[in-house]
Amino acid sequence: MFTLEWWKSIFEIGGIVLLVLTAAFGAGALYTNKKISKIQAGEILSLQERLIRGEVEFQKAQQQTANAETRAAEAQLALRKYIDDIASHTGQRILDSKGFIQALKGRAKAPLMLLYVRNNSEAYNFAIQIRGALESEQDGAGWNVSGPFPVPSDLNASVYPELANAPDAMKLGASSSLDIFTTEHLGRHNVLWEDPSPAGVLAWAFLQAGSPPLVTFGASWVPEGTVAIIVGQKP
Repeated sequence: MFTLEWWKSIFEIGGIVLLVLTAAFGAGALYTNKKISKIQAGEILSLQERLIRGEVEFQKAQQQTANAETRAAEAQLALRKYIDDIASHTGQRILDSKGFIQALKGRAKAPLMLLYVRNNSEAYNFAIQIRGALESEQDGAGWNVSGPFPVPSDLNASVYPELANAPDAMKLGASSSLDIFTTEHLGRHNVLWEDPSPAGVLAWAFLQAGSPPLVTFGASWVPEGTVAIIVGQKP
């Protein structure tokens, strides 16, 4: 028979063993938690370092993009100044870019096809000035410009059959030193400077810049939704 003293001893020994096991498991859990925390801390630090490196690389890329845009803008300004200098010394036309851009900003715009009369360097230089003022988003009016291109010499005479033997620009209806063409119509406005269409806005801007154009509405040869300019010979 097991006596009470025997059972007491058994329970006392069991309690001691339980305490030892509890202490051992607690120490193991504490050690494991420390290891896990150390690993997690290392992973967090590594992630932070990668994020910092990524942010640095992103900032470098942004700076490179900004530098490239600045160089492009400076090159465009240098080209515009070069053309202006040539124009001022040779009696060529000079576009008042500041007044021209100011009159266009915040108003209607459209894709623009820029042409000039073939074999005329003065007309080409003036077309370059117009493109520079129109297309730059940074310091220009933000228009989408194609050209300048010379007026094609292989035009379909059916545009204006009676002008089949006329100069190329005249075959398209150009009759001045600066012509604007659009498929749109003048609409409900009786005067050009009240017309809100891209062609009307463009014509008003040229007037403000001291280069009054001749505008042809309903031009059949111009692509729908596009405005065309033909820079003719200086008067």
